[in-house]
Amino acid sequence: AARFPPGVKGPVRLAANSSSLHGFVPPTLGRFLVTFPGVDAEIEERQSETIPGAVLAREADVGIFAGPSLVEGLATYPYAVDRLVIAAPRDHVLASHCEIRLGAALEFEFVCMARKSSNYLFLRDTAQKLGKSVRARLHTHSFESVLALVAAGVGIALVPSSVLGNRSQSQQMAVIGLEEPWAVRELTLAIRTDAKFPNYISALVEYLLEDPVVAATRTGA
Repeated sequence: AARFPPGVKGPVRLAANSSSLHGFVPPTLGRFLVTFPGVDAEIEERQSETIPGAVLAREADVGIFAGPSLVEGLATYPYAVDRLVIAAPRDHVLASHCEIRLGAALEFEFVCMARKSSNYLFLRDTAQKLGKSVRARLHTHSFESVLALVAAGVGIALVPSSVLGNRSQSQQMAVIGLEEPWAVRELTLAIRTDAKFPNYISALVEYLLEDPVVAATRTGA
């Protein structure tokens, strides 16, 4: 960071899926904004499939998304590895399982993120591919509230393991792995190959990729 004087000013636009936005990005972005008080960040949550195109169309400077991208004109970097899991109340019938398939979980009622969140849209679309629907008891706007409602016994939830952390209610929940290969989410950071960024945006990319907590997920450390 010393190579980039803290007096720089300007905006940066980041598009990210819900997993990275709620789990990995905030601590790194917070340190960056403290180091560069003249930089303002605009963050938009999007579905992973739409993010590469948004970066190419200059709707975002930096994109972070799950899964592969076939969009040409982007420089991509491995960002983090996350895993989708089922969180269930301790006394739930699923709590005794170590791993299940999503189809089995869809027999039960869910606590869901907001209807337009990338997490909920992924759950809905994956359920549809299985010929099922999501039995949503309610929608809420943060993983914090989703997990609080799960811990209270309202229902189960599909969440990225990165948002579990050391939360106080974790003792009141069971975390159940998903057997499907798609449950392992490889997150990618992308910028345009022809981007001529101000130095502070290049610095943000470095901050995001070099965060030791995030980098450790790429090596399994």
